[in-house]
Formats: sequence, C-alpha cells, structure tokens
Amino acid sequence: MTALRKYLLRLVFCGFFVSLAESLPLGKHARNALRLCGGCLLLIGVLAPVLTLDGADLAGKLDELFPAQQGQIAAAKTRNEELLQHMVEEEAAKRIQMKVIEYGADLQVAVVAAYQQNGICVPCEVTLRGTIGEEARKRIEEYLTNQWEIPPSRQKWESP
Repeated sequence: MTALRKYLLRLVFCGFFVSLAESLPLGKHARNALRLCGGCLLLIGVLAPVLTLDGADLAGKLDELFPAQQGQIAAAKTRNEELLQHMVEEEAAKRIQMKVIEYGADLQVAVVAAYQQNGICVPCEVTLRGTIGEEARKRIEEYLTNQWEIPPSRQKWESP
C-alpha cells in the first residue's frame, strides 16, 4: 500500500509541476519545449514501476504464488523429453533399416537414444536381429560407426 501511495504522489507531483510550468508566460517555442519535457517527465513517472522491476525477484514471487504449476511444468518437460527420445529412436531405426535393406540384408533394427551432457538426444546403441553375410555386416558396422557415431562395442548383433 505504501508503494502505491508513493507512486500516486509522484504522479500528482509531476502533473502539478507540468501544469505550473504551463502557466508561465513563455514564447511559443519555449512553451512547446516545456510541454515536451513535461510529457517526458509524466511518461517516466507513469512507467517508473515497470522500469524498476527486478525480473528474477518477480519470477521467484510468481513461483511462490503458483507452486502447483511448477510441478505440472516439470512433468510436461519430462514428458516432452521422453517423446523426443522416442522420436529419435524411431527415426534412427527407420534410416538404419533403409541402409540395411540397401546393403541387401534382412534385419530388424532397434535403437536406444540418450541425452548427452549438452542436452541433445542422440542414438547411442543399436541392436540388429537376423541373419547376415560377413561382408554386409562389415559394411553396416562401418556405416553405424562413421555415420551415426555408434562404436562397435554398442552395436549388438543377434541371430534369430
């Protein structure tokens, strides 16, 4: 309440000062300059509370007012990360499957993705099930290592 009182008193003072200055007997150019300065002074007086807001302090107060929403926001963020991880796994599996078919192999592909320290979700492990020739296997291993940066130690080959 004290802050509101100070704000209103400041506006009344600015308005009083501008009206007092307007009543002075001045020439046309001086009066225009005085109106400009008075208008700027009133504008600063009106906007002062907004200009002096502390964003971090305001965010903290909003968090205190709405704690339930913070839990919902965290849950939504977690769900989004899970969905993104699933999408990365599916898309990587499709692309690897296309390359496997291109190499003439018939394999089922499953990909596991994980978040790196920089927050990016990337495929980190692949499981290939089915029968395959040695030459095609080497080509696929090389493709996974070079294009997807999945080392041979994280490439699992399973026979049916």
